[in-house]
Amino acid sequence: MAMIAATIAVALAVVTLVKLVMNYWSNFNFSKEFNAAGAPVPLLGHCYFLINFKDGIIPRFRNREDELELISELSKSDPDRRKIGAVLGPNRLIFYFHPDPAQEILKSQEYISKSKEYDTFVPWLGHGLLTSTNEKWHSRRKLLTPAFHFRILEDALEVFNFQGRILADVLLEDSTKSGGELNIFPYVTRCTLDVIIETAMGVQMETQHARSSEYCDAISHMVHAVQHKQVFPWFQNEILFKVSPLKKFYDEALHTLHKFTKNVISEKRKEYEGSQPSPNAKNNRRVTFLDLLLSATLPDGSNLEDSDIQEEVDTFMFEGHDTTACALSWLLYLLGKHPEIMAKVFEEQKAIFNDDFEQNVTMEHLSKMKYLECCIKEGLRLYPSVPVVGRNIEHDTLIDGQHVPKGTSVLVVLHLLHRNPKIWDKPDEFIPERFLDSSSKDRHPYAYVPFSAGPRNCIGQRFAMMEEKTILSHVLRRLDFISTDDHVKPIIEVITRPFNGINSIISSRNMNNSNLSMQ
Repeated sequence: MAMIAATIAVALAVVTLVKLVMNYWSNFNFSKEFNAAGAPVPLLGHCYFLINFKDGIIPRFRNREDELELISELSKSDPDRRKIGAVLGPNRLIFYFHPDPAQEILKSQEYISKSKEYDTFVPWLGHGLLTSTNEKWHSRRKLLTPAFHFRILEDALEVFNFQGRILADVLLEDSTKSGGELNIFPYVTRCTLDVIIETAMGVQMETQHARSSEYCDAISHMVHAVQHKQVFPWFQNEILFKVSPLKKFYDEALHTLHKFTKNVISEKRKEYEGSQPSPNAKNNRRVTFLDLLLSATLPDGSNLEDSDIQEEVDTFMFEGHDTTACALSWLLYLLGKHPEIMAKVFEEQKAIFNDDFEQNVTMEHLSKMKYLECCIKEGLRLYPSVPVVGRNIEHDTLIDGQHVPKGTSVLVVLHLLHRNPKIWDKPDEFIPERFLDSSSKDRHPYAYVPFSAGPRNCIGQRFAMMEEKTILSHVLRRLDFISTDDHVKPIIEVITRPFNGINSIISSRNMNNSNLSMQ
């Protein structure tokens, strides 16, 4: 009996070893075919790139602020600057950063499912618009599209103006108290949170006046945890994740985020059932995203459950404020580094508003902000709010002329795509003029995709552009910014955040002195 058991054990060991060898050989060939920067190691693949062997005697994980620089450096292993492969634990990934394969992936109706890296969002965002696929995604996309109807966007402009004015007030007040210099990132983040809470849920939180937000802090902890789960294979093992220190922050953040949205949905449900407001009613009440969800009817005639509403509200809250906060903050950083460009933006604002720095922004004003729009686009080129867009390959296929096996995650790296030296002239320089109509007419349509593209493009991109223009108009008409950091490192924490914030010297403008922005 013992002999039989020993034989079975040896046989199982041999079979396991053969599988490991075959798996490694397959990963080795995959890495070679897709220009990986080095050979994978058994079990861990290319995770060794995440370890710093140079600084100090004991190897340690690379600093998170160095991850984008690492990816940029590894991308050079492909001389054509199109793609590189990588193996992280059991997962195979291909990073694309050329417009041709980006177009194949993003434009396709076939590659609709998000890559497995998005699974880490599910406990937080459920299967909402960001993470859902197939029929559920199609029905939700159709259901949510009216939330961005022109009339509703016009209503939201009132909120953009109100919160933009508050942002300029608190920045000036607090910079004066601190001697002129502030980290502007948390201020901008609280502003965009107040915007999204009021426009999406019909609630005024006044986090800008409070100078603090438990919700913002919870978002920061959550995206930090999600990013670690996406990058490090051992955190994808739930047993290992549960015993890690990260789990405590993750659970606390998840509780805070869900508690907030559940409470608001519950209160709004009571209000809705008591008054039965119609999104098409002609009254002075602003229609919110939550109103539309509460009144929505599914194809079978039923209404959305609270759990369905929550996953869409959580998704909209996250994607609608954090991404915009980063876009605004990075642009203020860039303008603060380039006073000659800041002066052009200021002159445009003076011309549009006739030297009135208090006037509210209208739809007509927005249409005239051509140069500011160029600056916003160039800021999003250099620092795309969403640095990576992923898809899951559900069956063997051909992308960019190469066979891609089923189960591979294909990732369009916007940060590298937007700085690809094969596509862009002076790719690391801030040149808003490259987005003037005359300069962009011959550009590849998928060379610049800050809001993704194709069927799964960002449903709220017009909302975001209107919000950014309006807030920047209020802030830049009244305040001047000088960025004090020589270089701010971007970090990937789901979105492109500034590491350690963005420090600026802020001063009040005189609308009759355009040269102030050049001082």
